[in-house]
Amino acid sequence: MMFSPRVWLLVVAVTVYFSGDLAQATFTMLPAAHTTAIAGETITLNCSALSSSGIEIIWSKGRIHLTYRMKLSKGLDNDVRSRYSLTGNKTAGELNLRIENVKKADAGDYQCLYTGEHGGETSPPATVTVLVPPRAEYPLCHVRAQAAISGTPSTLWPGKGAEFTCQSSGGDPPASLQWLRGNHSILEPQTSNIVYERILLPEDNGVEFTCVATSQALRQPRICTVMPMRIPPVVQVKPLTRMIIPGDNATFHCEGSAIPHVESYSWRVAGRDVPDDHPDYSFANQRRLLTLHDVKSSHDKIEVSCKASTPTGISKSASVNMIVTRIYVPPPTETPTGVEFTPTPPQEGPGGRPKVNDNDIDSMINGELFMIIITIFGALVVLLLILAVVMGCWALNAKGKRPQTQKRPRVEYHESTSNTIDMDPLPLPTQLIYEPPTTISSDPVVIPTPPNAANNEDAPGYISQLYSTLDNNRLPARTAFVGFSDRPVAQITPTQGVASTLPRMSKIDKPTGVSKPTIKECPPSFTIPEENDSHPEKDTDLKKEEKK
Repeated sequence: MMFSPRVWLLVVAVTVYFSGDLAQATFTMLPAAHTTAIAGETITLNCSALSSSGIEIIWSKGRIHLTYRMKLSKGLDNDVRSRYSLTGNKTAGELNLRIENVKKADAGDYQCLYTGEHGGETSPPATVTVLVPPRAEYPLCHVRAQAAISGTPSTLWPGKGAEFTCQSSGGDPPASLQWLRGNHSILEPQTSNIVYERILLPEDNGVEFTCVATSQALRQPRICTVMPMRIPPVVQVKPLTRMIIPGDNATFHCEGSAIPHVESYSWRVAGRDVPDDHPDYSFANQRRLLTLHDVKSSHDKIEVSCKASTPTGISKSASVNMIVTRIYVPPPTETPTGVEFTPTPPQEGPGGRPKVNDNDIDSMINGELFMIIITIFGALVVLLLILAVVMGCWALNAKGKRPQTQKRPRVEYHESTSNTIDMDPLPLPTQLIYEPPTTISSDPVVIPTPPNAANNEDAPGYISQLYSTLDNNRLPARTAFVGFSDRPVAQITPTQGVASTLPRMSKIDKPTGVSKPTIKECPPSFTIPEENDSHPEKDTDLKKEEKK
């Protein structure tokens, strides 16, 4: 017949109560009053009793018996049976309850009960508290640039606004979140979700911002980190020695720029770090300059690299290959003492002529070609120099000339009674004033035509005959048109330097008489105005003509 654990416990208690020989047993170890466990961990509840006779220990949770006859009860579900187990020396009255992978459902009050032939006793409740940590993937943190007015996020850069977000999910109790910059807190702790806004500074380049999640359900805090800016330095390495020759020194310059600045420089030569106290190397200008002493031919094409680092640990490297120029130095030739040099006579060819080697012929041809090339090159240089001199002289002459754009004024020549010819330039008046005639004649004037003269102007006596005809045909003076005044109607100012140096004509008809202007061809409708009587010289000459 099968009894339930409760009925069995009741029977044992009644038996102990009505037993005549009451040999009381005692607990030697009781379970802890309070046990806190984090979900997923393993806990053990200890219980043992000492008695002169055999006893049985029973574990229970609330009203549920977990053991029967020092074994797990068969009425427990599979999940509990897979995680619960009994340990200890059962013969000595020790029975411990072990719970693996503790869950939230395992929290509660546990009791240990022992029974024997002479009675039994129950331990005080042992409270088990199970804490549930947040989910394994939390906390989650990220950073993004604050959205502009248009809603489009901008690039993270010094001076821009950044939004730091940290989230946590699950957990009993919930986790507390806090933002740290380095090791310093920048915001008060909050639960589940925390948002931090910040204007980025140049000093934030390469700095990690950390979100820390703390909870009683976590043995150690959980963290997540973000780096809003990671702008590496710009590094450049240049050799300062133009030509590196074995035995000389080679200097390299490393220049870097970074945000906020470059804190340190480090060098590597042929893949090895260069220490500060190495005798083959020296540094200058805060390690920006590296000098290699006593360069060898084996250093050709080795890599020289420089790394620039910021205060926050961001670094960037640049490298250059060292080129060693090998210069060939011929070994010194020593003439052995006591040895006489005897020239070898040239070999004779056919016909008794000296034999010429092919190498000698090639050297002669090369020498002649070289001389021809040098000669042609020299001739070209001389020709270019001559051409440059000619062009320079032409440019100087062209610069001193001024284009003659003024027209040559019309000049009238007068007869002179003097037999000598004055070749001096005639001074021109500064102003030529044209005076209108007081009378105008409409009668045509008959101009005589001298016979047998190819050029009327050059014929002898032409000008005297012309003026005599004009005097005989002179009409009586007429009154000038109303409105005419004695003031000049036109003024001509000649350009200085153009007509002021014109020589006099050497071929002029010189009859006795007054000076008359030379008249060139005139149109048929042209009329000669009556001359003004206000010229005393002309009147005197006319009177002399009448007397003759």
